[in-house]
Amino acid sequence: MSSVAIRDFGTHDSEAVSALIRENLLKVNSRDYPEQIINRMVNLFSPEYIKLISAVRKMVVAVEGENVIGTASLDGDTLYTVFVDMNYHGAGVGRSLIQYLEQTARNSGVHVLQVPSSLTAEHFYAKMGYRRVRVIESEEFGTDIIMSKDLKLVTYREYTPTGEEFIRLIESAGWQGITEKGSRQLETALCNSWFIVSAFKGDQLVGMGRVISDGVVQALICDLIIVPDEQGEGIGAGILKKLLRKCKEREIPMVQLFAAAHKADFYKKFGFEERPAAAPGMRWISRDSV
Repeated sequence: MSSVAIRDFGTHDSEAVSALIRENLLKVNSRDYPEQIINRMVNLFSPEYIKLISAVRKMVVAVEGENVIGTASLDGDTLYTVFVDMNYHGAGVGRSLIQYLEQTARNSGVHVLQVPSSLTAEHFYAKMGYRRVRVIESEEFGTDIIMSKDLKLVTYREYTPTGEEFIRLIESAGWQGITEKGSRQLETALCNSWFIVSAFKGDQLVGMGRVISDGVVQALICDLIIVPDEQGEGIGAGILKKLLRKCKEREIPMVQLFAAAHKADFYKKFGFEERPAAAPGMRWISRDSV
């Protein structure tokens, strides 16, 4: 991605953008839509039509050298025509295009951005923090899934949530066996933490993480929670980086955590590794043994 740049669309790009969109429609979107709808869309996205819509939208292209490898457009508070050369699917080009236009929208004062997603692209948008709002069916274009995203910037604070706020986060994550302690005891638990980072969108608490530590040798990262509607936006990574940076500043040699099986790869990106079978982590379950 270091050699990929994003720039404004020029009318000289219309042939390349048209070809790129048509290839995706024929080879990717055709898995989810009837042939007559795909053919109608292919006929629609001619170079002339691309020039026409570029006159009323903010259209950008991703380029590698002189080659156009992606495109996207913005009209007010709505994203359109997000397509990437099939040879670059999964390389982060689409994400970069959307993030570029999200910032453009923020700069224009847009607080909530929406996108009419195809069936094919819904999972991709969901990973970028967009959520399904409604579904539109038409004979001309088939199924359009309207998705939206809150563009308010995330801020991180050394803030200790109240017991009630902590319970709301726990319940949003579906964790069991914790809320029974009650808000007062849970608030005491949080206050006994060594370091806490909370994430906010505006005034709304959307996530937190904390470290329990002696401040010298041992540290345990726990309760990294992001509310479901905000997952996939990098908030968890932002919190974890700040927790780890604090441990690094204090030169704590033993930093550990417990991860759900499907979350292990996330933590590995930050330098964690699973303990070997010969030295397993353990927790106390049989409490009648003492």
